[in-house]
Amino acid sequence: MRRLSDEFLQSSFSHEEIDLCLTYFPKGLVGVDVETTGLSAPFHEIIEFGAVKITSEGKIESWQELVKPVTTSPEQTFEFHKISSEMLQDAGQVNIVLPKFLEFLGTSSVCAHNAQYDVGFISSDIIHQNVQNIMNDVYDTIKLAKNVWPAGKKEASPDRPQNFKLSTLASFFSIDFTHHIAHEDAFICLKILLKMLKILNKEKDLSKSARQKLKSQFFYARFNDFEKIKKSMLTGTKNEKIQKLIGRINEKGNLTIVYKGGSLRNLRRPVTPLSILETPQGRILYAKCLVTNFNKNFMLKKITQIRDLDEEEELDYLISTLKKELEKND
Repeated sequence: MRRLSDEFLQSSFSHEEIDLCLTYFPKGLVGVDVETTGLSAPFHEIIEFGAVKITSEGKIESWQELVKPVTTSPEQTFEFHKISSEMLQDAGQVNIVLPKFLEFLGTSSVCAHNAQYDVGFISSDIIHQNVQNIMNDVYDTIKLAKNVWPAGKKEASPDRPQNFKLSTLASFFSIDFTHHIAHEDAFICLKILLKMLKILNKEKDLSKSARQKLKSQFFYARFNDFEKIKKSMLTGTKNEKIQKLIGRINEKGNLTIVYKGGSLRNLRRPVTPLSILETPQGRILYAKCLVTNFNKNFMLKKITQIRDLDEEEELDYLISTLKKELEKND
């Protein structure tokens, strides 16, 4: 069973939470999540949509559907989402399922956890299916979490989660769920957003203008913001840069990039590429920087060079040299 029961959902939101939601989002709010055949929107496909909505009338509604991909879902992804090829055999393809999803959204605002991932995939399908004028505002619960618990004091405590992963925040708020089931992830996203807004409302007496300012701080994009990069989303997956990156993503290997920006500007930086995502600003490489051990976004158009690492000694030397460079800049 890949969806929560209506009875469970109806009992999971208090009147206080629903009222709080509609104070911030009068047109309603939908938590969304997708499961996919891989991590890179230009190359992989959505195989499940999940959505849970608080309507403008304060009702709880939900929607979930599997999607049959054009290409076979890789076996290695099964360990994450537990969606087999057999389960997708009778599902509708994206041209059938996407309009149902967008109809369910209506004019409500949308929230997603790490919105650039889910929204990148959804927007890619919207562009490829030539759907226009999808105007929903999208909000990111990771950005909201960074407002609730600003940078500084990093260690976990009873008043602060260890990190901002969806599973960590669910545990922090004592909510049980099964990760990588789109319907449950969508519910958790909506639930933790309301929990975090409740914390902020208790700490401050927020006026209407203050609420609008807060919303702007965890706003991600509108779906139609992707229209301006429509041409690059429909083409440009065959160039050498992207092909090399996608090869390393599939191999889970390392390489070096030279990036026109950041604290290591124009220096060879070793990274582990994780995915390529669509954003309103253009495609980004999402990668682990092996110097800082943090996952970072790199705009593809600002990557001026991609090179293989010759041997392990070169990696160690680069990391040591670049750490000294960072210390020098502090």
